[in-house]
Amino acid sequence: MKYYFSELDDEHCKTLKWIKVDMREEGLTELEVTEAKRITGQKTFYCKNCDCSMEKDFCGVWCKDYSPRNHKSGRCRYSGYCYEPTDKKRIIRLKP
Repeated sequence: MKYYFSELDDEHCKTLKWIKVDMREEGLTELEVTEAKRITGQKTFYCKNCDCSMEKDFCGVWCKDYSPRNHKSGRCRYSGYCYEPTDKKRIIRLKP
């Protein structure tokens, strides 16, 4: 599934479905979006629970909601990837 950054929310990337929902709420019919790519090989991750990025080493120590995926230890079930914008741009148009 592809994710995109838009000027409506430059901090979070979203799927086209959710960008279109935002466009309808703002009354827009056209919007330029930038494709996002996953960042790998770094010590940071995106926490879906607290809606922030943090270092992997602090998850179990800092977060009271830490819950390992294997129910023993390791990667938290709330951890996700961080994304960065690419050079690929696209224009989204909504049908009236």
